[in-house]
Amino acid sequence: PVFALSPQALRHRLRQPETLLLLDVRRPDSLSCQPCGILGAIPVILKSDGPDLPDVDRGIEIALYGSDEDDLDSQQVAQWLAAAGYRNLWRLEGGLAAWRAANLPLCQVRFGTRHCEALHWTPLRRLAPRPAVRPSAHAADFLRGLSLPLMREVAVLRIGVIETVAASWRGEAVLAQVQRLMQCVASVTVRHPAELHDFEGDGTTLYFADCGSALRAAFAIRRELCVARSLDDAVPLVRLALDSGSLTLGHVDAAAPNLRCLIGPCVPAALRILKQAPPGGIVATARALKLGADTAPELSARFKRMPNRLHVRNAEQSLPVFLSLPDSTEVAAAHSVSPSHD
Repeated sequence: PVFALSPQALRHRLRQPETLLLLDVRRPDSLSCQPCGILGAIPVILKSDGPDLPDVDRGIEIALYGSDEDDLDSQQVAQWLAAAGYRNLWRLEGGLAAWRAANLPLCQVRFGTRHCEALHWTPLRRLAPRPAVRPSAHAADFLRGLSLPLMREVAVLRIGVIETVAASWRGEAVLAQVQRLMQCVASVTVRHPAELHDFEGDGTTLYFADCGSALRAAFAIRRELCVARSLDDAVPLVRLALDSGSLTLGHVDAAAPNLRCLIGPCVPAALRILKQAPPGGIVATARALKLGADTAPELSARFKRMPNRLHVRNAEQSLPVFLSLPDSTEVAAAHSVSPSHD
């Protein structure tokens, strides 16, 4: 469990002589805009392929905070630390916004301070090894615990397989390809707050609580698949599409609570623009990029507007579509991996 800690309680705890590891869980762009934080806090560097986390005694007390109460990054990091075996975890109620509102002291938080601490930082993928990730668990379900039906803003990421298997159907061979693909997808989505739906027909769909998480997952999935294909050319080629909008979520039948329906225009929109992406491309609507720019500006900037537009049925106007192709760093990462590293 991750326990809540009020600003005043955290202030009192920081004054005690016992060791407390305080982590500032904000992204580099957010920290650059507001470099002030809590005295003694060490920044966790959140990257698109997962963060580095402290690998220390699992009994140490760890407190962490994000920007505000609804900060998803601090919630996710707390879950990762709990999964890695840490037993004494605290999360600041209301985040840094609540600390500021309580007129408690602030100081400048520097990225360099993390290198001065006697900490061993380990990539998430090593701290929580992949064999412990079960694809059947469908990653972290951000809808878990919510009462349905409800309507909320959701980001939709569609992953479509390009090669067709209908002409040379061999069930076991195709299943092995799909399992390899979904292993890559699940290994990424477990690091992001998402709901992963089963592979059906020619792809799978992921649902995210915000566009920033969807963008980070899309680029991480593409990189994982680039590396996987460099080791095994049987891994299917894919393209990805991202949109966002209001979805109505509900149970298909009260007698089957595990069956849910997600209804909204962004689901078919993601399917339609998917066909405009070349192999390895990520396409996105303008509304998805606009929302994603708030929390993942460096990834939103990697999209260029396409000359063609999405024509929506029964709509007066067509929608612009934006494309991101793999860059040199992603290609280099794939070629730098050899089978001995698999």
